[in-house]
Amino acid sequence: MVLHDLSCIRCGAELRDVVVDAQNLPKCPCGGPTEIRYDLSDRHPTMASVHPKERAVVFRHPVTGKIAYPARNDAPLGRYGERGFERVELDSLHKLDTFCRETGTVNEKAHFSSGNGMDDQVPED
Repeated sequence: MVLHDLSCIRCGAELRDVVVDAQNLPKCPCGGPTEIRYDLSDRHPTMASVHPKERAVVFRHPVTGKIAYPARNDAPLGRYGERGFERVELDSLHKLDTFCRETGTVNEKAHFSSGNGMDDQVPED
């Protein structure tokens, strides 16, 4: 049994630090089913989300599914907004990895290697 943060699928209530058995998730006080929410946790900030200044951003058209990549993550929609695109922030590494798998792309910042062989070496004491 471990502590998890949960969210009710029916009413949207957030339940913090609930003792959970992996086989049976507890029900919400409203009687609705719950799901584990890793993005609510204060204990593991690296699992929760990426700082807003470092989030990957894409513009996605909801009808066609077409993707546009802005030059900066704080760029306004501009002409893309006029064409119906929506701004999508990939606010966690999980969402970023999922997006990359679906589109066949690689995020350079998350998976950068300088190629000099020094990235994998551990400094000596």
